[in-house]
Amino acid sequence: MKADFLISTSKLPTSNFDVLFVRWEESYNVTDFKKNITDQLNNKIIIFIIDSRESCLVRYIIPKLENNFKFIFWLNKLDFKGNDIFEISNFFSCFSTKKNCKNRNLRELYNYYSYKIFLHSKYANPIIKSKTHKEFRKIKNINLSDHNFKMINGIRELYKNGVGELNLEKSGYHLKIILQNLFTRFLQKFDLNKTKNINKYLHKSPNKWKKVLITGWYGTETAGDKAILGEIVFQLKKHNPKIKIFLTSIDIRLSWCTRDEMELDIDYIDINDSVNFLKNNNFCSLIFGGGPLMDSSKIKIIHNLFKVSNEKQMTNVIYGCGVGPIKLRKNKKLISSILKLSDIAFFRDNISQKLAIDLGLNKKKSFQACDPALNYVLRYKQKSDDSLKTNFDKIPILIRKTTKEYGNGLEGKSFFNYINKSDKKKYSFLPMHSYWRGNDDRVLFYDLLHKKDFKFSEYPYFYYKNLNEILLEINSSKFTIAMRYHSHIFSLGLKKPFLSIDYTGPNGKVSNFNNQINNQSYFKISKFDEEYYSEKLNHIEKNYENISKKLDYESKKLSNLLNNCYAYFWK
Repeated sequence: MKADFLISTSKLPTSNFDVLFVRWEESYNVTDFKKNITDQLNNKIIIFIIDSRESCLVRYIIPKLENNFKFIFWLNKLDFKGNDIFEISNFFSCFSTKKNCKNRNLRELYNYYSYKIFLHSKYANPIIKSKTHKEFRKIKNINLSDHNFKMINGIRELYKNGVGELNLEKSGYHLKIILQNLFTRFLQKFDLNKTKNINKYLHKSPNKWKKVLITGWYGTETAGDKAILGEIVFQLKKHNPKIKIFLTSIDIRLSWCTRDEMELDIDYIDINDSVNFLKNNNFCSLIFGGGPLMDSSKIKIIHNLFKVSNEKQMTNVIYGCGVGPIKLRKNKKLISSILKLSDIAFFRDNISQKLAIDLGLNKKKSFQACDPALNYVLRYKQKSDDSLKTNFDKIPILIRKTTKEYGNGLEGKSFFNYINKSDKKKYSFLPMHSYWRGNDDRVLFYDLLHKKDFKFSEYPYFYYKNLNEILLEINSSKFTIAMRYHSHIFSLGLKKPFLSIDYTGPNGKVSNFNNQINNQSYFKISKFDEEYYSEKLNHIEKNYENISKKLDYESKKLSNLLNNCYAYFWK
């Protein structure tokens, strides 16, 4: 019997394989879906149609592809906007990696798709659209081989003939234009417009800065990193509305989504090209902001940026960051050098400041502040609707997978097992990171929620939420369960009581934060106890008003530390 998700069956002209066109819908039963797919697989190729954020949910069911063409994901239209752009680019970017797709030809195709949608998608702001198209022209290695070109043309013809209600002739036209015209022009060598050694833009006073380069772990950003970026851009524009801001990116596809989502007037440069870019262009300042100084495969590039910046007599700034975890000796040396090359550094907590000084930072150049995301959230709170109806039915739970860099012997098996067997309908699972790089929170949600006869439609937690949507949900709740670091910051800034889950261990960022605000409502994830957990939740609910007032006081106190740094910095 034909499955309800099967659109049509066709044959490739030169193949003995049947081709099944499948579109995933959130209302489908996952158990039945897997069984039907398995039953249909013999001597068949299954083509999943990707044309909406709902269709991207199949990523959680089929997380990896083997070295064959049994499954092919096909992007059958081009124009998207908003959160759909994020979800679809995220989907194809994930499968463009060797870890998730063993077939080289398919990886090339999915990498192409992950960039391609940005060319034809809708943007609310024409300036952001222009910036994205300009940066697209600098991207290399995203053209299609003849094999893939012929394959997707063949798929399109089969689909057009087999599904009468859809006319895809224009898709073929757009694809042809892209292949024959755009990439020839886009892949031309990027001229960096080399300048003379004299840096005519150099100013020591931030009020007079004309061009700034921001670096960090952008291109892998969480909702918290977006709030940090929003605060940095706000402060720079506040002091000089005409300032030109460039930002390095590890994965420019995610960065394009962030810029469009937040309507930021910034330009991107691939982090791998950033050192030469800095050498050949004049800037006033280099700012490291967004993510801590920690073990990373890109930390050497960050170090080289600081070296070039120092040689060019630019102002080097560490902007509200943490320090650590640092486990590799080579990275410790690089981070020590970065700190020594800094002209001013303010940190999110006193432990990070102390560690930076121990690593060689001049004490006179260091200041304790708070995470810059807090100021962003406080501004959001000021502009939000105080008459917003509070949702008492569900508790936002902002959890993440435990990872090796924050291991410290801590693992969350007991806690996650408890959540798995509890009444999950009382929680609202809220993802603060939805990109495949850096552990998409929704993969953990799927592991916890899916069971026999699971349907995505019963758990509306698998769609991307932008920064404002996350803040809105927290702001409309009574209290939260906070595991991700910035879920603590967001709850604090919105005056929402929270039960903290410490997954980072002694001197880790979560325990440091709890100590900063003297928060007693927390537990270590490795020492989870059901009775203690329920007791703490009951305490928060009964003392909601008093805790909220205390958080208001603590948020203003921390924000003042950051504002004092600004007053000194922009004096």
